[in-house]
Amino acid sequence: MKNGGHVTVVDGEAVILDESGISHFGDLQKAIGRGGAGKAAADAVLVAFDLLFLDGTDLRPWKQAARREALAALIPSATPHLWISEDIGGDPKRIFPMACGHELEGIISKRISAPYRSGRTGDWVKTKCIQSDTLVIIGYEPSTAGYGVGACA
Repeated sequence: MKNGGHVTVVDGEAVILDESGISHFGDLQKAIGRGGAGKAAADAVLVAFDLLFLDGTDLRPWKQAARREALAALIPSATPHLWISEDIGGDPKRIFPMACGHELEGIISKRISAPYRSGRTGDWVKTKCIQSDTLVIIGYEPSTAGYGVGACA
């Protein structure tokens, strides 16, 4: 990603936000053409989580706190299509119920002293809000689209 004269690689996620600022994966699928009408891909926002490379320097060995500081310095304020994920320090036992109460997907907890490692490691944990309901299924028709839920390769 080229940003203000800098060449960067960020770890992030493209999202489509609703009127309340909540992201829904289905809205992103619609925006990129897999679900019919919906918000346009031009409405997508890249939410940056981490800064991995900056101007040829590999930042992955750096501590998470230092990479976060460098990311914040590089992108000091949100633009319409580039945001930095919100960093909320504190007790996850207090923060997690708040996230679920706001209908968010969950929280990511990161070890601030850890380097960046690809894949699932103990340095970060994703805790999802469980959203469930009791439903009666009265009909089902498999998709013929070849992608998504129920798709076979």
